[in-house]
Amino acid sequence: MPPSPLILIPVISLMASMSSQFVNPIIAVYARDYLNATVVEIGLIVSVFSIASIISTPIIGLYCQGIRTLYAFWLGLALIAFPTIGMALVKSPIIFVVLRIFQGIGNSMFWAPGMTLVALISTKERLGRDLSNYSFVISIGMSLGPAFGSMSVATFGARISFLVPSAIMLIGFLLGIILVRHRELFRKRLNYEDAGSVSLRELPRIFSGFSFEMAFMAYVSLSFIYGILVTYGTLYFKDTFNVLDEEVAFLFFGYNLVIMFSRFSLRKLVQITSKRNILLLSLANYVAMLIIIEVSGSFLLFVGAFCLLGLSHGLIYPTGVLLIAETTETRDLAFTNSVYLMGWDLGNILGPIVAAPFTMYYGTRTALFIALLSAITVFLITLLLFGKRLRNRPNVNI
Repeated sequence: MPPSPLILIPVISLMASMSSQFVNPIIAVYARDYLNATVVEIGLIVSVFSIASIISTPIIGLYCQGIRTLYAFWLGLALIAFPTIGMALVKSPIIFVVLRIFQGIGNSMFWAPGMTLVALISTKERLGRDLSNYSFVISIGMSLGPAFGSMSVATFGARISFLVPSAIMLIGFLLGIILVRHRELFRKRLNYEDAGSVSLRELPRIFSGFSFEMAFMAYVSLSFIYGILVTYGTLYFKDTFNVLDEEVAFLFFGYNLVIMFSRFSLRKLVQITSKRNILLLSLANYVAMLIIIEVSGSFLLFVGAFCLLGLSHGLIYPTGVLLIAETTETRDLAFTNSVYLMGWDLGNILGPIVAAPFTMYYGTRTALFIALLSAITVFLITLLLFGKRLRNRPNVNI
């Protein structure tokens, strides 16, 4: 008897999240120092992953009806693993961009179906627990990735370190074969034929929901800022404080440790306050920490504030997932999750692209100021929407 899907999916996702963060914190530095990429090429290398993902995500969401959700999850593993091998070998920024495109497509085939499979295979009573555990496992992988990545970079160098996440993902792909053996169980749980199909015409209805609107906006803001930090914040950190590549990776290790802590505490937080309050407080934390990063020239304050940004990162994503799972019909869940995850890709595209021209003329610190302005803007908009909701429906628990 193969292991339960509720064990296999988190284990595979642990490998995927660890692999995704293994070299991701040093991609901008790697592109500049090893590929001799320009500032614009660096922005493209970072953002093209999300461009490919955001284009393919709605297609995958529409495709993922019934058992195809499982197959998309499995094949996505291969598209994440194999291009990473080529990234260790190429010397051209353009070829590197092409490989990142394939990874972006694999990303859209993996994350949304994985989240959907967990939500649909779970029971109503265990839904919150299973999704929280799934998010917590992902945060563990995202914490271990930079830790192991930094040790690999320090020991073997940046180029060789790209081969390690490929090996991890290949193991995940093999475990996916075992998961596919559960296809009869998934056919029973994921049969949408009687419920009807979804289409792009459903988008206005999805976005009209207050819960989805708030979760999506918070997630876009998070990814916009994160895209800027990964692309230009790492360059600012390395150049300002004269640190090594592995120290940049350790910065993200601390960041992801805080993510892991916040996701572990989420199950307690949702018992204390509403999920929408958690989103609002997470955005407020982003504003506060980015102010510290912007105004302080201290190494310790920069590292501390940067790591504490992980509190917001750790809470926004799973809180949005819980809101969507609790307020979305079963037949719409795969497509709605895909649209929600498009928010991450959208922010990661816009962040580096918006910051690139300012960085070219005014330096990398300007990118941090743009991140701060965006955090303040989204926090104020969300606060206004939140207040309007309270005035219109004061007795509703939100």
